[in-house]
Amino acid sequence: MQNPKPRAEEFSAAVFYPPAKPSESAPPHAHARKRRSTDTTTARPPATSEMKIACVTGATGFLGSELVAQLLDGGYKVHATVRSLANVKRNGCLLSLPGADSTRLKLFEADLLDEGAFDGCVAGARYVFHTASPFVTSNITDPELELIAPALNGTRNVFGSIGRSIAKGAAAPRVVLTSSVAAIMGRPADKATCFDESDWNLSSEAEGNPPGDGLDMYRYSKVAAEREAWRLAEVHQLQLSTIMPSFIIGPPRTPRTDSESLLNMRQALEGEVAEMR
Repeated sequence: MQNPKPRAEEFSAAVFYPPAKPSESAPPHAHARKRRSTDTTTARPPATSEMKIACVTGATGFLGSELVAQLLDGGYKVHATVRSLANVKRNGCLLSLPGADSTRLKLFEADLLDEGAFDGCVAGARYVFHTASPFVTSNITDPELELIAPALNGTRNVFGSIGRSIAKGAAAPRVVLTSSVAAIMGRPADKATCFDESDWNLSSEAEGNPPGDGLDMYRYSKVAAEREAWRLAEVHQLQLSTIMPSFIIGPPRTPRTDSESLLNMRQALEGEVAEMR
């Protein structure tokens, strides 16, 4: 695959707000390829009947639930995707958030692999935050089925839904993709100098490098998904920013205890994290 355009931004924290609306005088990609200040406090809109809509995929996840909370606090209407609307227990962490009334928060059931699953969620959205992607690094028996296909096809389906929304006359949204430092490097030894947003992980492989390395399979899925996102952003002429965190940490909004993010935090606090190879 050819390298897409350079990433717009690189952050290491989970706490962020949507960017302020860029100037209308420049073409869409002029903004997507420039760094911007990490001071985004001015991005919070007033809480009025004209609130902008932000779409968040993977909303019950560790990052997604925090993002929904911050968007609601910032005065946005939020369209959020969940795996099942019937799972009241899992969705409760969103419905109990401050500001999460029926006029401010709307849940949509969506499967990463289903074409059209995100049509309702992206409809009318000014911002689309795509955070939904498998985060599994161990006990992987089929990397294509468990990691690569959901990450890659999920990205395609989100952008496909955006494309259909634009075709119906909606304004093009700003898209923010949660990528990973894993898309920049496979191992520290991949580069003799410091890594930055212009780098791409060229050492990870679908079956793991070495074969069977679950963490490397995960890295490969993040590379594949981000490359595809940049390609599709070009196709649909969308403003895209990719966030490439190395480690996201903080108090969870979700009561789940089985997530990979929480497992990683526990291992780090208890000194169980293995040295990166």
